[in-house]
Amino acid sequence: MNNTKTDFMATPILQFPSNILAIFAHADDEMNAAGTLMKNQDYGGTSKIICWDGGAENTHRQEEMAEAAKVLNIKYDLLKIPYPDYDKDYWERELDLVQRIISFKPDVIITHRGDDDYHVHHRYLYNIVKNAARKAAVPKDGWLTRGLLLTENHSLHQEYHVAVDITEYVEKIIEAQSKHKSQNVKNDNFYVDMISKKAEYRGFQTGCKFAEVFKFEPTPIVGNVFKNKKYAL
Repeated sequence: MNNTKTDFMATPILQFPSNILAIFAHADDEMNAAGTLMKNQDYGGTSKIICWDGGAENTHRQEEMAEAAKVLNIKYDLLKIPYPDYDKDYWERELDLVQRIISFKPDVIITHRGDDDYHVHHRYLYNIVKNAARKAAVPKDGWLTRGLLLTENHSLHQEYHVAVDITEYVEKIIEAQSKHKSQNVKNDNFYVDMISKKAEYRGFQTGCKFAEVFKFEPTPIVGNVFKNKKYAL
């Protein structure tokens, strides 16, 4: 399918097909946007995941990520950044994301929410992604993304701006989540149940069977965006 899909989402924030870059802190965080990423690809778009992971020693979760990504059929980069060292080399990591954004040219970036997310790693990465998205638009060869789509997990959005019907993808999502065995075992399959029940709840709210929802934050223009182009009206 190559047509632009605009139903059941808040346009013009998100349309299919698009270039969608999803940036997450941990292996299995991608499950909160997996349906949207798969649906985008089915409509001819390009979806990619960047996962910070937990360092080179975190091999079991890296293997689980590989198995889950195979089920979802989504390409990903695993950066192997140790969790305790998130506050080290901040500028280098932000610059790395700037270059990845410029290279991929995403229409939107999916990442964690920054307000009231239960996990400190999620909140930390949100700030880096937000700053990287802004700075990616500054250089002459830069890229101005439309903005951030913020996922929900344990922390549900009080309000949201985009809803995507993922009914046809729920079985794949549950299968992929089951590959993250280390997370499922320690929580008695809580995450498998949470993914399906949350999607069912959001589907009930928005008029379909299963849905994913996102808050939207537009990327502000912070400087002389694309010095070789005109962006003023």
